[in-house]
Amino acid sequence: MDWRDDPLVLATARLVPAIPAVQAHLREGPDAPAAAERVRLGRAAAAMLRDGWAGPFATRGVEMPPDAADRLRRLADRIDRWLDGGADPRSEGAVTETVEAALEVMQEAFIGTVVTRQVRQAEVARAATAKLDDIRRHIHLISISTSIEAARLGPEGRGFSVIAEEIRALSSAARDALANLGRPG
Repeated sequence: MDWRDDPLVLATARLVPAIPAVQAHLREGPDAPAAAERVRLGRAAAAMLRDGWAGPFATRGVEMPPDAADRLRRLADRIDRWLDGGADPRSEGAVTETVEAALEVMQEAFIGTVVTRQVRQAEVARAATAKLDDIRRHIHLISISTSIEAARLGPEGRGFSVIAEEIRALSSAARDALANLGRPG
C-alpha cells in the first residue's frame, strides 16, 4: 500500500487542519472574517470522528471497537460544543490534545486490526505447513513401500527401485522446503 493511502495518514490530513481553525475560532469568535471556513473545517473534523470511520479505515477492513467509537464520538461532541460556543476549552492547547487523542484512538484500532490479521495469517500458514508435512510423510511411506516391492521382485523390480529413489528425493526436497519456511530471508 502506498503510504499516501494509509488510513492514518488520510485521517491526519483531515484532522490536523482543524486544529488552527478551531483555535482561531475560539480566539476570534464567530464574527471573525474567516469564521465560516473555520467552522466548516472544525465540523468536518468532528464529522470524521463521529462517523467518518467508515471512510479510509472501514474500506480497508479496520474494525472499530465499540469503546473506541464512543471515545471518538465524545471527542467530536467536544469540538462541536467549542464551535457552538457552548463550552470553552481550558486553552487552545486543548484543541490539539483533542485531535491527538482522536488520532491515538484510530491508531490503536488500526494496529489492533493489523495484529489480528497477522495472527490469523500465521495460524493459516501453520495449518498449511502441518498439512504439507503430512503429505510429505505419506510420500516417504510410499517410497519405502516401493523399495520393499522392488526388493521382493528382485531383478524384475529394478524399475520400482528407480521410482522409489525419485519418490524419496521428492520427500526429502519437501522436508527441506518445509524446514526453510520458518527461516527469515
